[in-house]
Amino acid sequence: MNQMHDFDLLNVPLIGANLLEASAGTGKAYNIEGLFLRLVIEKALPVGERRTDKKRCAQ
Repeated sequence: MNQMHDFDLLNVPLIGANLLEASAGTGKAYNIEGLFLRLVIEKALPVGERRTDKKRCAQ
């Protein structure tokens, strides 16, 4: 069984799954943005606009 640990943005592995749950106003969006930036910088994740709903994107 997995144990819960404090979320460490700079040291959490970028492979596999991570669960980030917290109350309102505790920095969830900040941590998700940080993970995204780490993926872009450390793993050369390509950044681009992805369009899946053609009708909505055409507006």
